[in-house]
Amino acid sequence: MADHNIELTEKGHKRALAAGQKLQSLIGKESVYVYMSPYKRSKQTWSNIRKAFSPLQIITEREDSRLREQEFGNLADLTTQKQAFADRDRLGHFFYRFVSGESGADVYDRASLFLDTLFREMDKGHHDPSNTKYNYCIA
Repeated sequence: MADHNIELTEKGHKRALAAGQKLQSLIGKESVYVYMSPYKRSKQTWSNIRKAFSPLQIITEREDSRLREQEFGNLADLTTQKQAFADRDRLGHFFYRFVSGESGADVYDRASLFLDTLFREMDKGHHDPSNTKYNYCIA
């Protein structure tokens, strides 16, 4: 099964519901802006978290493809997988790029670009003008 289609486990659903209750207790009636990975389990996590909130509190829900796990390439065959991880150990975890995948540096760059976008949106005032407190949730 493709990594992006893996579902949240039963334990994950319970943890997400508990996280929603905890977040709601911290946020109260304030607004929430949500950014999530396009991965199925991330969307399921947010779906459980959002149950703790009033629909009126949720200003926006956005999927962003930059919010995803490191891509290790096609490691379906065990010999290839062992060799790739041995090469990474030998050459360095941060800069080693998996064949058809990403290095830690690639992930860092992708995450940095997302944060740049998020901070620009915050600076532009893309928020609820009736509320002076802004909460951002990344699932």
